[in-house]
Amino acid sequence: MLVLIVRGDNANKNQAVNHYTALNLTKLDVLGGFEKIKVAVAYKDPATGEEMDFFPADLGLLERCEVVVRSIGPLPYLHE
Repeated sequence: MLVLIVRGDNANKNQAVNHYTALNLTKLDVLGGFEKIKVAVAYKDPATGEEMDFFPADLGLLERCEVVVRSIGPLPYLHE
């Protein structure tokens, strides 16, 4: 599963660096009908309790981070 965390100032930085003008999410139709799906929304440093809405570039920090997951749903059935 591909999980993207793009929001706030981080989204502006990503756009400036990568020069994209749109974000296309595919395969959403296969998620239709699920009661709930889990989506990664941040990384949390257990040592400090800080939640980061960006991918940690420091490998030491990334190694100790936990993924913060939220459940969303139900999702509409998209097949005709």
